Amino acid sequence: MYDDGAYGDGNDDDGIYGGVIPSFQSGAFVRYYVEARMGGDDGATTFSPDGAAHTIYCYTLDKIAANTTPVVINGIMASNQTTAADPQGDYDDWVELLNVSDAAVDISGWCLSDREDDIRKWQFPEGSIIEAGEHMIVWTDSDDGDEPGLHTNFKLSRDGETVILADSDDNGNAIRDKVVFDQLEEDCTYCRYPDGEGDFTPMSPTFALENLSSTGVEDDAALPQAFLLKQNYPNPFNPATTISYEVPRSCRVQLTIFNTAGQKIATLVDDYRSPGAYSVL
Repeated sequence: MYDDGAYGDGNDDDGIYGGVIPSFQSGAFVRYYVEARMGGDDGATTFSPDGAAHTIYCYTLDKIAANTTPVVINGIMASNQTTAADPQGDYDDWVELLNVSDAAVDISGWCLSDREDDIRKWQFPEGSIIEAGEHMIVWTDSDDGDEPGLHTNFKLSRDGETVILADSDDNGNAIRDKVVFDQLEEDCTYCRYPDGEGDFTPMSPTFALENLSSTGVEDDAALPQAFLLKQNYPNPFNPATTISYEVPRSCRVQLTIFNTAGQKIATLVDDYRSPGAYSVL
């Protein structure tokens, strides 16, 4: 501690001392005590509070909530059984983020957590950039370090919990977005509708796609029940034809044209699709 007027201690050499407690992250619980020792080997020592270090002072840093955010939590899947596999082929749960701004956002160092008392539980690695309007999938599978893909060091509970998106350490870990969800059924997502800005609601699965419909899981009977590739129409055709297909769950769809010799002519579709009926010309 110092008596130089530079640490909130009044004037220089006035017998009043001040110091600085090192910075801590948002939400941290800090314990401390003060020890004052006179110079020399036999100098007297006193503590505040009396009985330190068994008796201490403590405080909790308030969490900071950001007023705006360019990236939001857009969807949660807490019981993925058949919807979409991660790059390792496992059906793990995920959190979907969405860049709602009109510019790319670097979220390197941002944090994702399922605990109010540890909002820095998992940090995005360097190079985590979301382009404008782009969705990002983070696999909540306790497989942190797996590549490719982003994999957290925690899992979600289908019985319900909290997901928190916080800024980097340099920005005080300000909370950018927070979602509390109740128990979810298998292969049911909890998503914003309209996409990126609306309230959260249980929905039929979407995966890295815009939440276009507020259709709830109770309407699943209206969705396709199996994968189906229909006969193109017209056939024969000249110069164009339409190919229709149906997808019962969110997954990556690849539609490729081959000639009679087995040679690849063109790839018409190579992207994720949510459940529904589609056609391509």
